[in-house]
Amino acid sequence: MKAEQLHRVITAMNTKINDIISQETNGVHFGGHVELLAAVASIEELYDLSYAPEAEAKRTGIMHIMISAMLEGQSAEQITPILKTKGLTDGDANKVAVSEKQRIENLADWYEYYSAGYKFFSAVSKDDACEICKNAYENGKKHSMEQLNMLPPLHGECRCDLMFHRK
Repeated sequence: MKAEQLHRVITAMNTKINDIISQETNGVHFGGHVELLAAVASIEELYDLSYAPEAEAKRTGIMHIMISAMLEGQSAEQITPILKTKGLTDGDANKVAVSEKQRIENLADWYEYYSAGYKFFSAVSKDDACEICKNAYENGKKHSMEQLNMLPPLHGECRCDLMFHRK
């Protein structure tokens, strides 16, 4: 994700979460992590699906599927066949399900840890990680919480895990 797009995502995320919190008077209230996941999933700017070309034109439908999936606690395996109903190939549907679920979960976790005062994050890459991830996360390198462009997934098939640090 480019810095400009990342800024739009975070601005939209803050707006969306604040809107949810302020809607308590309308019967909607911010009840926890599931609602946070749904709020993050509803940020249209999040869906830069350049790694799955067929998905790019179907962005809005995918967003609605991901919102429902987050609210229902669905796995990537459960999301994949639903995405295929939007005309995605098997490969693209799986790639989008896995990557976007991970991106949504990581951004929601980031928001909670950032709000709790954590200053850094790192990612643990697999032993057989690609060069992109090896270079980004080598030797447990810590990134400041403001470096959202370094949050996994860095690419469409990223398998790196996220960790947060106070120092």
